Amino acid sequence: MSPNQPTPADPVPWPPDQTPADLKGLAQALSHLRVSSSATPAHYQRITSLVETAPRKITATRLATAGFLDGVQARSVLARNEHRDLTLTWVAAGTVHNRALTSFEQRLAVVCSARDVGLVRNAGAVPIVELREIHPSNLALATDAWIDQTRQKLEAQVLASTPCPPGQVVVVDGSLPPGCGRDDAIGIVKSALDTTWISDPALFPAIGGWRSPALRLSALCQGESDRLTAFVRLRTATGAHPWGFSLIRVETFDNAGGIDFLDAACALAVSQAQHLGSADPRAECQPAGMYQTELCLKAQIPLALRVLR
Repeated sequence: MSPNQPTPADPVPWPPDQTPADLKGLAQALSHLRVSSSATPAHYQRITSLVETAPRKITATRLATAGFLDGVQARSVLARNEHRDLTLTWVAAGTVHNRALTSFEQRLAVVCSARDVGLVRNAGAVPIVELREIHPSNLALATDAWIDQTRQKLEAQVLASTPCPPGQVVVVDGSLPPGCGRDDAIGIVKSALDTTWISDPALFPAIGGWRSPALRLSALCQGESDRLTAFVRLRTATGAHPWGFSLIRVETFDNAGGIDFLDAACALAVSQAQHLGSADPRAECQPAGMYQTELCLKAQIPLALRVLR
């Protein structure tokens, strides 16, 4: 789950049916806050701060799990019209506990340009996602974006509906999603070196079972909670290994239990380390439970897509 920009709320329709907007009065009321410079440049920014000073050995008792949550997708170009792809797409998300689905959502549709909707509709009864793009390359980008956004939505729906007994947690693949309304979820990010939050290499642990100092990630939106995160080394990295070997990042909400809860989440991540001889090509950094979730979800791929892929 990559950093998501919040979707802006739809504005109130304007002009209103009754009282017209008093723009002059509005400007006068805010005149004490007026500035002469241009608008603030727009860019994504995450405010972080260290809350500890040194790496720590992970000694906490690991959290119990109510399941591992992930999303998957499958796609196949059914046909091409005027160079534009007609893409059969399946997107799903689910939580798996003890190799069984406890929450599941899926979507199946043909994603195509508005110019090709009639062609698809005449071919058979299937859900259609109509995109405005008509240039082949732009359509391909829009199709990728739809798949990504749909997967994020399904993952959020599954997270909201996953049952979780007291004292247990739901493990999310990636960063915790924006707007997550529960503190019994933790995120495990496999691509740990995609941030610059820690500039001193000495703060990254080299020994397996150790973690970096905890960092606080300030909330990005009203109503969200601050998060705590730490970089965890699942296995010892020698000088012969790449720097990012077996290095993951664990994320929790600060109000879930502070540093103690983060420590227990890190202990859970270490306990989930797979044998490097596993059939999972990402065994170095993927928790065993997440791999089982991935297999379970992929088993749900419609037969037609298995044949067409």
